[in-house]
Formats: sequence, structure tokens, C-alpha cells
Amino acid sequence: MARYYVFATQAQAQACAERIWGRMKSACVAQGYTIDPATGGIVGKDAAGRDVPGALTLAWDRPRQRGDGKWIVICSAAVPGQTFVIDASRTPPLTLAAALAADDLSAGVTVEVEDASWWPAPPSLGARL
Repeated sequence: MARYYVFATQAQAQACAERIWGRMKSACVAQGYTIDPATGGIVGKDAAGRDVPGALTLAWDRPRQRGDGKWIVICSAAVPGQTFVIDASRTPPLTLAAALAADDLSAGVTVEVEDASWWPAPPSLGARL
């Protein structure tokens, strides 16, 4: 199951998601991805490495509120491409994993594994015969 950063407020969760998003965008630009000027989203690429204008990633995650009132954002460890080299001039080379782990992303933040109890039970559907 997925791991999530857990926050007391929506504002704290949103700030975390924005920090991860900013680092993701920088890493993607370093890997040759384009930032769409109209939306600020990362433009996806096809198998040949060409931009696909309609394929946009617009955010890292959207903070969600659990049943207990706390707010969650998926951990940055879930980012694909953790081994991408962002800056090969460093020793050791700076990878996406190292950039995301830098400074304050998880310092002092509770990390929990997703639990079904966080979410309301789905409505039961009664069958009429």
C-alpha cells in the first residue's frame, strides 16, 4: 500500500505537495521535458521522445482529508524515475531521489501507510428482486 505524509491542516498538506511539485518540474526540465507555458504543467513525451501537447501533468498530488480530519499527500518516494540524474557534474551525481529527499520534505512529518479505515465505507447497493 502507498505511504503518505500526514498533516493537521490542508494548508500544510498543500505546501508539501507544492514543494514536491516544484522539485519534480526542475528535475523534468533537466531531463529535457517541456513546461507548458499556458498551464505550467509538464508535457509528456511519446516513446520516440517527442512532446505530446495534450499529455500534461499539472500537480504532484491533491491533498485529501481522511475520516479523522487529518490531511494527506502521497510520499515523494512514490515519484517514478528516482534514479534520473539531474546534475551529473556533482560527486556523486545528483539524482531525482536525492533532490526530493533534500532538506524539508519529510523532516518532522509523520509518514503512514494507507489504511482502509481512513475512508468512508462505500455505500451498499441493495438489489431489488
